[in-house]
Amino acid sequence: MISLTGGYIILKNLNQYNTRALLILSLTSLLIDVDHFTGLSTLVIHNITVLALTTVAYIYLKTKKQEKYAAYTLAFTVMLGGHLLMDMTQGMYGIPLLYPLSSELYMMPARCDITLPWDYTSNVISRHGIALLLYYGAVFLLSRSR
Repeated sequence: MISLTGGYIILKNLNQYNTRALLILSLTSLLIDVDHFTGLSTLVIHNITVLALTTVAYIYLKTKKQEKYAAYTLAFTVMLGGHLLMDMTQGMYGIPLLYPLSSELYMMPARCDITLPWDYTSNVISRHGIALLLYYGAVFLLSRSR
């Protein structure tokens, strides 16, 4: 859902909103989870290399004045980024963010959670909230770029 709203904001602000395209991009951004069903290593798909490839595609399309496809590619990149960020906050082991440079798993630590001094069971700020702030901050900044 987070990826879907991020993609919607990007496409809407770049005047390229299309319901069918948004749904296709949203479903496609979930394809990086194919490793859960196929036995394909998480290392290959859940990393920053995938984001780098889509970013290069966006830059290429932008330089070729393909505004519509550049907007779709930017929305897809944002959706993948949201997917990876949520996997880093909710996953069990983390993701190999810097693969192929490193196969170390990265996850937002629970120590990012800030609780009340008198009630350690209630979070004032959680790692999920921090991740959402980072994600929607990036979505806001990218949706303003033309």
